[in-house]
Parts: sequence; structure tokens; C-alpha cells
Amino acid sequence: LCAGTGDMASALFSHKNFKGKIILCDFSYEMLVLAKKKLQNYGEKAQIYLVCGDVEKLPFKAEIFDGMMLGFSLRNLDSQADFYSETKRVLKKGGRASFLEIAHPENILFSRVFYLYFIGSC
Repeated sequence: LCAGTGDMASALFSHKNFKGKIILCDFSYEMLVLAKKKLQNYGEKAQIYLVCGDVEKLPFKAEIFDGMMLGFSLRNLDSQADFYSETKRVLKKGGRASFLEIAHPENILFSRVFYLYFIGSC
């Protein structure tokens, strides 16, 4: 979800045990084109499908996916409640969702510690 240029899909295809299909969904067609180009390096192993769509109103049937993932995009959504509702709707029973995000602490003390850690680990 919010597939962007396909970096998270690339990480999945790089895993030696991954044998699934990936549907990249993003509202930007241009980003999906870039992702497809980037993922061509995986050859026939990369079963990739592109869907131009809104993650707050997913264009998929209910209970269709085994898993879903999103990275660094929640802050860009108009309605996280709609997003979570849609994610739950399209996941199969027992399916898994993984959301990778980063938050910036509002407390000044925690903020300084966070940035020292974050900058030091880059």
C-alpha cells in the first residue's frame, strides 16, 4: 500500500523464501511505473501487479489478501481510520499487516535523545 517506487516490494523479492505475488497499490500512476521498472531486475520471480488506487477506499474484494504492508505513509493520509478499516476489510482472516513508520517526539528532552540516536545510527 502506498507502494511508491517499490522499495518494500524489492525487500520482499530479495528474501530467498518469498514465493508470492505482489500487488502494488498507489494513487500515483507515475510512481507505479517507476516501481515496475525498478523491480524488473527480479525477472520472472517478480509476479507484480500494479493498481492505481486510494488506500482509504481500496478497489479490492473483501478478505482477498494474506498480507499487506506500508512504509512511511500514514502521515500523508486524509483519514487513518478509513485506511485501517479498509485494511481490515481486505485482509483474510488471520492475515497480517505491517506498517513501518517513524514519529518525532514532541517532548523536548525525548526529541533531543531521539535525534542523537537517529543521526548516530545513520
